[in-house]
Amino acid sequence: MQEQVHRRLQTTWGDHYRFDLKVYGANGTIREKSGVVPNEAVIVFDLVGDTQEEASGMARAAYHVALHYPVKEYRAGSITAIAHPYSAPVTDRGQIFRFTLNHQLVIDDERERRSIFRTTMHEVGR
Repeated sequence: MQEQVHRRLQTTWGDHYRFDLKVYGANGTIREKSGVVPNEAVIVFDLVGDTQEEASGMARAAYHVALHYPVKEYRAGSITAIAHPYSAPVTDRGQIFRFTLNHQLVIDDERERRSIFRTTMHEVGR
């Protein structure tokens, strides 16, 4: 489906977009092993275009592909049970910004090499 979405977007917008697909909760309710193809999942498309109008058009095109994507294992031939995490299925998020933090610290003495930033790490159990 992801390849088909890329083909559809490139037909109209060329390479002037960023497309990210995230899968959440694969087999979350039926508890199958994570190494198998999921029977259920939440798929979220994140599309960024040069303008809000373009990004919204891309999101609607991607949604249309997902809605009618043929699944060979289904007799109906397409995905027939789609729930929308948002209403409407395409949500405009507005302008995005890129933030870059660039710091450089030069310490001549190799023994003094250390981080000047406090870092705390937390391990979350599974």
